[in-house]
Amino acid sequence: MRPGVHLDLVGGYTPQTREADDNAAKRALVFVDRRESAFDGVGDILQPIASGAITTSDVLGDLYDLSSGTVLGRRSASDITFFKNAGGGHLDLMTCETVFQQLGTKLT
Repeated sequence: MRPGVHLDLVGGYTPQTREADDNAAKRALVFVDRRESAFDGVGDILQPIASGAITTSDVLGDLYDLSSGTVLGRRSASDITFFKNAGGGHLDLMTCETVFQQLGTKLT
């Protein structure tokens, strides 16, 4: 992987499936769609943790953190970024919730 590359992983969504190897996770700034689902059954996160390539604290944030600006994504043009999207309808809800929060509107 060259400096500045972004990995957007959207296929593997079980503990046994993955799209990137341990080295990719180890070299990158790691982000996920949702922390709760990433640590509960996503091979691209669980397998590098199990092997010791990364730890849970190496997952720097989720979509909520990134969209709200709580955490920075890419910090320089040479950063390698790794975003694991486990998929699902929750992403639509998260996106809507973030938009409503930005607009100052409450969900009922």
